Amino acid sequence: MTLRLRLFTGFLLLATVLSAALPTGFQRDGDTWTLPWGDTTLQGILIEPSAPADGPRPAVLLSHGLGGSAANQRHRAQQFADAGYVAIAVDYAHAGPGQMRNPDNAASPENIRRAKACFDILAALPDVAPERRYAWGFSMGAILTCGLVAEHPDLVAAAAIMAGGIQENPERLYISAEQARHIRTPMLILHGEADTRVLPEWSALLAEVLAEVGTPYERYTYPGVNHPGILREADANDRILPWFARFPAAASASTSSTTTTSAASAPSSRPRAAAEPDTPMPGESRVITRDGVDYLTYESEAGFAELERLLAADATTPLTPGEYQMRYFRSAADGSVQPYGLWVPPGYDPAKPYDLLIQLHGIGPKTLADRRQTWTGQGVTAWIDTDDPTVVIHPFGRGNSFYQGIGETDVLEAIADTRRRVSIPDDRIFIMGHSMGGAGAWMVGLHYPDRFGSITPIDAAMGFDDELADPTALPAWMRPQLVMFSQENLFPNARNVLVYLKNAGAGIQTDSTFFMDGVVAAGGFATTEFFPGKGHYWARELSHAMFTAQATQVPTPTAPPEVKFMTNTLRYHRAYWVDIDQLSAPATVATITATHDNGIPPPLPPAARRRGIKPPAPTPPTLNVTTANIAALTLHLADAGITADAMPALAIDDSVIPAEQLSAIVHLTRDAAGAWSTVSAPAIPAGAKRPGLQGPVGDAFTRPFLAVYGDAPGDRALAIAELDAIRNPPTRLVIHGEFPLKPAAAVTAEDIATKDLILFGSVDSHPLLRRYAPQLPRELLTGDTVFIQPNPESPDHYVVVWQTAVLSRPDLGLRAGYIQPVNLLPDFIRVQDAGIVEAGHFTNQWTLPQP
Repeated sequence: MTLRLRLFTGFLLLATVLSAALPTGFQRDGDTWTLPWGDTTLQGILIEPSAPADGPRPAVLLSHGLGGSAANQRHRAQQFADAGYVAIAVDYAHAGPGQMRNPDNAASPENIRRAKACFDILAALPDVAPERRYAWGFSMGAILTCGLVAEHPDLVAAAAIMAGGIQENPERLYISAEQARHIRTPMLILHGEADTRVLPEWSALLAEVLAEVGTPYERYTYPGVNHPGILREADANDRILPWFARFPAAASASTSSTTTTSAASAPSSRPRAAAEPDTPMPGESRVITRDGVDYLTYESEAGFAELERLLAADATTPLTPGEYQMRYFRSAADGSVQPYGLWVPPGYDPAKPYDLLIQLHGIGPKTLADRRQTWTGQGVTAWIDTDDPTVVIHPFGRGNSFYQGIGETDVLEAIADTRRRVSIPDDRIFIMGHSMGGAGAWMVGLHYPDRFGSITPIDAAMGFDDELADPTALPAWMRPQLVMFSQENLFPNARNVLVYLKNAGAGIQTDSTFFMDGVVAAGGFATTEFFPGKGHYWARELSHAMFTAQATQVPTPTAPPEVKFMTNTLRYHRAYWVDIDQLSAPATVATITATHDNGIPPPLPPAARRRGIKPPAPTPPTLNVTTANIAALTLHLADAGITADAMPALAIDDSVIPAEQLSAIVHLTRDAAGAWSTVSAPAIPAGAKRPGLQGPVGDAFTRPFLAVYGDAPGDRALAIAELDAIRNPPTRLVIHGEFPLKPAAAVTAEDIATKDLILFGSVDSHPLLRRYAPQLPRELLTGDTVFIQPNPESPDHYVVVWQTAVLSRPDLGLRAGYIQPVNLLPDFIRVQDAGIVEAGHFTNQWTLPQP
């Protein structure tokens, strides 16, 4: 901005202040004031700093709770005045006794008019900076503050509320979640966990909405603190002035951006410890060393230690039936401590088996530090049927991962950790989720359909036009990575999984019937249930617990007579009694339909028998398989319920395999002419892509891995920049964890034998890469490339060669909706200054494809 423009802008601002007039009839007597107001008179307080002003002052509106008054805000107003603020308060419609049922309470239009009148008074005071106006409220005043900033988004620079919140579909008092979506004012939310008047869930809902629309906020909750107790909580009060100071200008008056405040979102269930002096603040990337291993983390030393303490305490904490508990495990992928919520029903008997229902959360605030230590799960009220004898878990999913990649791994690890504690049969596991969690339930459930009896997506975040970029607009090498994250591609996998779609009538999911029809067309079972008028966040009004009985009523089929499965990666290769051992063309859609019929007709219903209808005669058993893009597969016929004495011939595509060549487990391979034959073991050529070793690059981060940097000065910086870009892409996605990091000289034989290695550096700078180079594609060892290969010294593990910046370069366009950027990488990619010049997938033998 030029000096002339700055002067002109300042002149306009000064003229505006000088020309503003006090409202007609305003009278001030010391620190009290009155204002004629229709048939009544408003009264309030106005307290200014006693010290002389050295420039325009900030100002704050204080909004009292039910039965309070402006006068009883005098002490707090004086505290603000001592800090240099002009403080104003007014009696609202809910002032004084007996006002609980006053229709003008809380966020009513009348009360918002009164609050606005206070700002009109402040605007007429020449020593008040118009761009530095703030709002504070408690209880009903906090609810009012939410309504005020929703209706007037540019009125104040920041707000702080104590014991306030919103409701999904309120009848009165509160604003709705839909109204809250208009809030653009940075919000500090402070709440006691023992508050039974304004429930903590209601401020959690506000936080969810603010996170969804990208409004800066922080939320702190305090264990054991009740409704009025939050006013006396020292830590809560100490946060208010620093919060206001972070936002020195309202949106309408500011000339600087506040977009960086999205990283300031820090929901927590306990006050955070102060950051150590002379160290990065929480939320900044740093390296913490433990037992000779560096861990790249966003946690402070105290936060890292707290995670380890929670894990150690978990080992000695018994299950408590009828009580929601936070549990912790160490992830095999990166060694980080990860949380999940666990509910074991009252009357739990460790000698009995139980159903397990996984419930996945929606997208939350994008925070980098302190999230796992303070995450309190999804709680009981909105999710758990306390009368149902079902074990329920709430996986963290690594935060906002959309349950992809390492986020999907987290769900599977949480299931495994639960089964370590509780007896859960294989066929009694079910998955459910809301919003992002609904999309996660759909994708995790249909990536592994034989592990789940039902899938219940609740107002799921899937099917939007903007969820994925138009595949035709994406480069050909990127499209295969999107296949398994595109929900409509997974319809065949739902053939034997019950799908219960739940729609909020005024929510975000508008395509439920499309998904239902797709499942039914593939031969599966799906229903769609609508809840008219309900918004996206409706669990607090109508708990998702109501779906538990339906979700858990039918076990997972173990031997379905028909199996359908679609995949384009050997990471997802098994469904029920069918295993895909090799694709004909990697990274290309493959499908299989396998059916068997034992020839025994189903029993007639009683009415038919009473009418003397005879059942049809048995027919010869049959076994039929049709495939596309599959070169080798295994059929577990015993798992399908086919016995040796009733073994049929196998009709597979255009081939027929005689019954005498079949057994309980049949391995099959397809020759170049398309004919199928049996073999004695899975038909996977030596050194070929196979389940568990198939790429692409992102797969290396879903299981135990170690980042290893070379000796050049820039290799470590490259590793940190790229790993940070994986954990914290420039979207709402985030992955919580600590990524292990070592210099090449510190890598051990055990590391090589047990982990995927991510090698940052070049052949010239990296000792391990030099050692492996003769057995890697030499064309990719020069230049700026990233590629994945089997480790020459540990063929069950990957080596990823990472010679250049890719994910930390925003200009490369590695973005596609809610897909994590690392999951968009193919098997190999080459970049130059101008961008990506070569990318694609290796052949089945891990060689570069021919042009």
